[in-house]
Amino acid sequence: SGGEWVAREPLHRPAPRSVHGLAYDPVSKRVILFGGNDWQQIFGDTWAWDGQDWTKLSPKNTPAPRLGPSMATDPVRGRLVLFGGGLGFNGLGGGLSPQSDTWEWDGKNWIRMQPKTVPDPRAMGLMAYSPVSKAIVLTEGSQAFPWAPPRKTWEWNGTDWRSFDGIPGGVEPGSLVTDWRTGMPLRFSAFGIPVTWSASYWNGKTWKATTFPYPWQFNQPRMASDPHSKLLVLVAEGD
Repeated sequence: SGGEWVAREPLHRPAPRSVHGLAYDPVSKRVILFGGNDWQQIFGDTWAWDGQDWTKLSPKNTPAPRLGPSMATDPVRGRLVLFGGGLGFNGLGGGLSPQSDTWEWDGKNWIRMQPKTVPDPRAMGLMAYSPVSKAIVLTEGSQAFPWAPPRKTWEWNGTDWRSFDGIPGGVEPGSLVTDWRTGMPLRFSAFGIPVTWSASYWNGKTWKATTFPYPWQFNQPRMASDPHSKLLVLVAEGD
């Protein structure tokens, strides 16, 4: 609500799951959820959250069921972008089976894109909008278990992908969010006992490490950005 967390009790809701994709749809002004798994099955359903209730959508086209798809919003083009994800389980009858397909959500339907250049297959990649590049940035993720991140950073301009050498690095897992005050995506992670943390900005060409006060012993925090207040919100599991 801007000052505190408010619990919601929606009339409808998706099945319990983890490792799903979630991003804001600027066209319908709703949050879109896709995929995930409950360790018994992998989901391929699309849901929309309007701030009060969940609605299950029935788009004409849809990506295959998957876990760990990367999703991010392009506010300039008014599209939600989905990349990759895994079609299989680890330890439950199959491998990760990472994918390299690109989809966009136009507010009503999923559209399979046909780029000439395609990033390495991956699941659980980090993805966020870059105002400085006017593109979606994709980095890290995993091609297998244990964690095996690809070694390039990619930008999606709505038509094709462009690659750059290097990834931000740092402890896993991390978050990638748009820092609207700097106009650059920020990659942040903190993990371990005692906590080791790292932060890097993407300037449109390379990753640059940055520092700021982080006095908490919070493990595996997650971050989100608010484009209206230009604040970054951090949620962690405790010390």
